[in-house]
Amino acid sequence: MGGSKVSLRSAAMDAFEFQNHLTHLGVGPSVSSTDLERAHMRLAFAARQRGELAEVDQLKTSFEAVRPVIQAREQAEARERTETARDKSGEIEEARLMEQVLSEPSPSLWDPRSFQSPWINLLAMPLVVGIAWLINASPLQFFLRAFYIWIHEFGHASVAWMSGYKALPLPLGWTTISPTKETFVYWGILFLLSVFFVAGWKERRIWPLILAPVIALAQWWMTWVVPDWRTEMWNDFGGVGGEFYLSALMVGSFFIALPDKFRWGTCRYLFLFIGAGCFLESYHFWQEVEAGREEIPWGTMIHGEDDEGGDMNKLHQGWGWPRQKIIQIYTTLGNTCILAVAAIYLIFNLASLRKGVRS
Repeated sequence: MGGSKVSLRSAAMDAFEFQNHLTHLGVGPSVSSTDLERAHMRLAFAARQRGELAEVDQLKTSFEAVRPVIQAREQAEARERTETARDKSGEIEEARLMEQVLSEPSPSLWDPRSFQSPWINLLAMPLVVGIAWLINASPLQFFLRAFYIWIHEFGHASVAWMSGYKALPLPLGWTTISPTKETFVYWGILFLLSVFFVAGWKERRIWPLILAPVIALAQWWMTWVVPDWRTEMWNDFGGVGGEFYLSALMVGSFFIALPDKFRWGTCRYLFLFIGAGCFLESYHFWQEVEAGREEIPWGTMIHGEDDEGGDMNKLHQGWGWPRQKIIQIYTTLGNTCILAVAAIYLIFNLASLRKGVRS
């Protein structure tokens, strides 16, 4: 009835006058606006039939005085019912969500898809890297050779794509690259990075929000700032270079939680295995080159060592890199990648350890 009191004041009408109007209309204070209108119409019609026009006017005055008060009370009651229903609905939804959370089984510490399990973070990478090392040291290494060659070609292609050139890496030891830059490549990659960013935003994953802008900035710089001659040199370098930096990226990304739609929780093991195998193979080879037990891989895989179009031939003869510089750059790159992967491994495992202590 608090709403009725406020309405009485707003209508500049005291309780006694209000009750007189109700009595004149033959209704009580809890009457609805619909019943009030019906009572007014019935009494006014009867008075008009009797020829009592003054009574008709008095009934109209009482009706017009009371109606705003009754309508205000009904609106207040309707708001109160709505708020009550909303509160009950919120309580029901909260209880349902809580029941759902409690009913869901807690993730296993040994679930290989988990990015939060301290045991998976600690043991999975050394185990998979160890398996890759054993396969590299066995005759089964032959079956992975195509993947290693493909990563080499993706090294060439990655430089081309980031620089605005079309490229098609083939696992046969060859990558076709367009002779000129094409804006379609630039905008196409930028679109894919945008999709990656949006997916991370929707699923509240921090790494896509970091990686997408960084890669986009690097792509802009390599496409529009870096001169063509330097891009060509990086492309010659990127084949063997990709064997190191792409493989290390595949290994290090094991810990990065990507959006669920990429199914990365499962696919990352395949990337870890192939990346580790390729990296170990390339690293061992260049350590042998540095020790003098192997020669720099001159020529191409298709035409042999006499092919002057090989990556090392271009770096040595075309760009003036001395033999020792080639060896030093690739061995330094390999050691740097090892340190980077080791740092990632330690950082993520220390983070898992802290979470475990807090919980």
